[in-house]
Amino acid sequence: ACDTAHDGEEAVAMAKSKQYMLIFMDAQMPKKSGLEATQKIRSSIQSTNWIVPIIAVTSLSLPDDRERCLGAGMSDFIPKPFSSVQIRAIVHKWLGGHLGQRKISSSNSENTNKSS
Repeated sequence: ACDTAHDGEEAVAMAKSKQYMLIFMDAQMPKKSGLEATQKIRSSIQSTNWIVPIIAVTSLSLPDDRERCLGAGMSDFIPKPFSSVQIRAIVHKWLGGHLGQRKISSSNSENTNKSS
């Protein structure tokens, strides 16, 4: 299951309200860029033990773009256009055999991936 944020501000609010297992973050979102949203998410949940992988999904594919995304706190980078094989590979890379086994609170037992 996925949740979808329509802009960067909504993505931040959603990440604050729920412990997601994985976030796909578009780098170029309205209202607040994916880079800004990632920085806000990282700073707002740093006091918890939950470190969610945030994957940059972007049409920006130059080496400097990748470094900017990683520098903003994103965990990884996937350029557009991408294939379902690439998505499966990145999900496996970050969740792998731990899918469904990550430590989460019982109140958030229905965690879902987030698509932004």
